[in-house]
Amino acid sequence: MPQDDQFEESRVRVTMAVTDCLHRYARAVDRCDWDSVRACYHDNAFDHHGAYRGGVDGLIEDMKARHAQLDSSVHFITNVIVDLPDPDVALVESYCLCYLRRRELEASGAQQMTTVKCRYLDKFTPDAVGRWRIASRMVLFDELCVGEIRDSRPPAATRSERDRKDPLWVFLDRGADWNSADYAAGSKRQ
Repeated sequence: MPQDDQFEESRVRVTMAVTDCLHRYARAVDRCDWDSVRACYHDNAFDHHGAYRGGVDGLIEDMKARHAQLDSSVHFITNVIVDLPDPDVALVESYCLCYLRRRELEASGAQQMTTVKCRYLDKFTPDAVGRWRIASRMVLFDELCVGEIRDSRPPAATRSERDRKDPLWVFLDRGADWNSADYAAGSKRQ
């Protein structure tokens, strides 16, 4: 295989691995799955995450405190651009759009919704078994908007949860045996 083709194949593999890690990070934050957040980082990683600057354990404690006030968190990570200055280093820029809804109601009966537009600058490196993880992160904030919303989900809708009550976990546990018809029978968790 020509050298250019080998490099391109390697770049595609790294891009897919890095993008998968970013998406798993988003899911882990939104589901308050702190062990999975930790798995996205190297043990000695540094995160410059808004007001927080430090290691992964401190970041997770900071996230736990902030997310305890939320009943909904949704992260969309897009525009993932991967540069490979070295075979074992990926410099990654990605865009992130977050919707964060506060748990308590305002006096008006509405809830506070925060929309965050930001970018992640991540340095990824492979761990001892070759899994690409975040070694260093800086979050660059473009905009933070706060407003009031009223939740208008229909009562019969299957609700998203921020913990192990979310249907995601049954979905993953059942694997090939999962079927959405199980929820049509009336039980939220089968």
